[in-house]
Amino acid sequence: MIEGLLSYSRAGGQNHPFETVDLNRVVEQVRSRLEDMISRSGAKMEFSGLPTVIGDHSQLETVFENLIKNAIKFRSSAEPLVKIYA
Repeated sequence: MIEGLLSYSRAGGQNHPFETVDLNRVVEQVRSRLEDMISRSGAKMEFSGLPTVIGDHSQLETVFENLIKNAIKFRSSAEPLVKIYA
């Protein structure tokens, strides 16, 4: 968890111009990168209806990656279900 926070704080120092970002696409990209972790844990993941926002694409990827990883790591013994929606 601390490693994730350090990584996020380092990303904050990079000044990328804001752009239009489709959060559905961001979460799909993150889900694809974490496919091994998701399948090993038996997690199910649902997301839909996420908005398009103005922001830093790389920072938004980092936020969603940390949230998804934490949801899978810090859970009860039940099979994890990660739902992301707006």
